Amino acid sequence: MIEKQILCLLALFIGTSANVGFAQEKTAPAKRGLMELVVDLTGTIESDSVEPLKFDNEQLIDLQIGQVADHGTMVSKGQKLLVLEKEELEKKAHELRQAHRLAELAFQDKQLAAQEAQRLNDLNREAKQRAIEEANTDFQYWEEVTRLQRMIDIEDARQYSKDSLQDAIEEYNQLKQMYDEDELVEESEKLVLSRQQRDLERAKKSFERSEQRYERTLKVEMPRQEKEYRENHLRTMMRLERELETLPNNVEREQMDMEKAEIAFQKSQEAMEGLEKEMAATSLIAPFDGVVYHGSWPVSGKTVVLEVEGKVVPKSTALTMMSMEGLSLSVNLTEEQLSKVETGMGGYATPTAFPRQATKVRVSKIEMAPNSDKTYVCKLTLADQPSNLMPGMTCGIKVRAYQNEQALTVPAATVFTDDGTNFFVYVSHTQTIQKAVQPAEGEADPKPEPEIQSTVSKVEVRIGLSVGGQTEILAGLNEGDQVMLSRGSK
Repeated sequence: MIEKQILCLLALFIGTSANVGFAQEKTAPAKRGLMELVVDLTGTIESDSVEPLKFDNEQLIDLQIGQVADHGTMVSKGQKLLVLEKEELEKKAHELRQAHRLAELAFQDKQLAAQEAQRLNDLNREAKQRAIEEANTDFQYWEEVTRLQRMIDIEDARQYSKDSLQDAIEEYNQLKQMYDEDELVEESEKLVLSRQQRDLERAKKSFERSEQRYERTLKVEMPRQEKEYRENHLRTMMRLERELETLPNNVEREQMDMEKAEIAFQKSQEAMEGLEKEMAATSLIAPFDGVVYHGSWPVSGKTVVLEVEGKVVPKSTALTMMSMEGLSLSVNLTEEQLSKVETGMGGYATPTAFPRQATKVRVSKIEMAPNSDKTYVCKLTLADQPSNLMPGMTCGIKVRAYQNEQALTVPAATVFTDDGTNFFVYVSHTQTIQKAVQPAEGEADPKPEPEIQSTVSKVEVRIGLSVGGQTEILAGLNEGDQVMLSRGSK
């Protein structure tokens, strides 16, 4: 009897020990404690009042520095920060003034030329019209008078030659008849007759040539001369009419040249006005109290170095003025950090250069439009401002994104999901039951034997943050619930 009771107690002890060991190895309790999320960031100190300073020069482009404040100097409102060297500017201004005067003289010359062209146009028009009338009159006179007179002259010459021949024939015949009737012919008479005969021969030849000239003149030279005269008259008329029609072109060209000169002069005048303004603004003035930086801010590329006798590029930022009264922190958040940081969150910042001068900060603004590098601008205000803090310095920042001192948490490994949206855990339930023992024959009834039974159930939960291997449970579990560490333990 005693041996049976010992055996039952031993079995109960062994069974209880085994269940306890299983629970410790395969489960973990849901418990309450501190749940905190701190986001580490790196930011840059910025001024809330930033003023870029530059020379907006159009005419004076070779800008040489005569005086410049050092980079990082604290300056007062109205103080001269950069002064240009005047000597070189005066040389350039003298050249521009000369160019302006030349443009003015050129415009005046073109004005006179345009006026002269208009007067010459009127005179030339009258002359061309008169020349056209005279050409028409000359051609008409040639047709009505000169041409007919030429024909009369040709006929007269022909008739004269013919009459001369006839006279020569008659004279010769009369002399010959007279000499034939006189039986005694003296030597002188023979000579006269011989000479008259030669004159007759010459008259015949002259008549023949006259006939040839008449025929050629009438059939060849006159038609050719008439055609040439008509063509020359047509050419003359075409030239004169063209010159008459194109006379306004000269006036228009001179007018256009004058307008071009006027435009050039106006541009030169505007340039002169701009020059006078630029000559009056040869220094950059501090618009408020603060610190002056060389170049633009934030710095893009190589830092600008400004020194006496150096050069300044017009229209580019030479200096940047920043107020020291309103400093803040600027951070470029990654998309992962953006999901954790919100406006209003607090924390503290530690300057990299001064690690013992931490100051409290608070997130004041987050720009949701991403930059080209997929980061998001975040602004943080400073609770106080160390005296040696300067724009451009970097700070390490810790932002407390979440804190719950009574958070219900379980190991992150105990939370499961099949779709990334719904989450669940496996909860282990244990209970002790009294198992009845059948007594031996002739023995008293033994006491019931205790037995531990375990069951596992799938429980849906709503989760919060997961930090440091722990996941916050917002709903679905109670403190002390035992969750399974793996699905295979159920």
